[in-house]
Amino acid sequence: MEPDGVYCSLEKPTEDLYATIAETKEKREEHQAVPSNTVKKKTFAVWVSLVFLCAVILAAFLSLIVYFVTGVKYKENEEKLQNTLFVTNEELKLLHKNLSEVKTEYTVLIQNHTTLLSHNMELTQNISELQLRYSALQGNHTAMTTSLDKYCSIQRASMPERKCVFCPESWVPFNTNCYYFANDTKTWADSRDNCTSMGGHLVIIESQEEQNFLLNKTRSKTVKSHWIGLTDQKAKGQYLWVDNRPLNQSNKFWGRRDNKNDQGFEPDNFKGDYSEGQNCVHIDTNTLFNGWYDVWCGEIKQRICEAAAALIHI
Repeated sequence: MEPDGVYCSLEKPTEDLYATIAETKEKREEHQAVPSNTVKKKTFAVWVSLVFLCAVILAAFLSLIVYFVTGVKYKENEEKLQNTLFVTNEELKLLHKNLSEVKTEYTVLIQNHTTLLSHNMELTQNISELQLRYSALQGNHTAMTTSLDKYCSIQRASMPERKCVFCPESWVPFNTNCYYFANDTKTWADSRDNCTSMGGHLVIIESQEEQNFLLNKTRSKTVKSHWIGLTDQKAKGQYLWVDNRPLNQSNKFWGRRDNKNDQGFEPDNFKGDYSEGQNCVHIDTNTLFNGWYDVWCGEIKQRICEAAAALIHI
């Protein structure tokens, strides 16, 4: 029904009213004559449209909600990321700064390492030189100690005091005396005089230690027999040293004869071809039994002179 048809202006109110009513009634009948299936289809379409529209609106609403929630979270995450990025950038700057400092320190360390290597090479070279010097000094020390022990022996271990014995050239020191082992030969009297002319005397043997020292020295020589300062020329059988001291009976070192028929001890005062007999004594290492032996004073032999050494205590 169209409202315009109902409320239109009426030129003739009575006729026009009925005519209008009749016309409306006809249209209503026509309208009622539309089949019910068509109406149902239209109604269904309308409902479908409405449901679809509601679904679209709901989807849009949900989308807006999701967008809003996501946007808020995104914004929060973005702010967090920006803060993290800022902190990371600051840390990166700090790391770059630290890296620069580390590089500088590394350069300094490399320079120091190079310097230390150079110093190490110098020290190694110096150590080698010092070791060579030390070896040389040690050799010199050993040689000096040997010489020092030879001429300046330690008297007592508890008191490391050295007593230095100085002898003339070609004289051999022993204890506090000097000994000269002559290579030429003379009679006993000439030997005595020769030793006196050198400031000494024919050797006077006063201990087993001194006797062993002389035996060891003469044993290494080609000629084994040497005059010593003992004789009984003044009184037969009474042996005196060249300083006129009598022979100490506790310090006598007579040798044994190596004759097959006679292995007795000296002295034997054997005269042989000489009427004065055997009155002078020599030390001999050329026999089976070494020691002192009396012989004729006119024989020529090598000699051992003795003199006091110059002593210095250090």
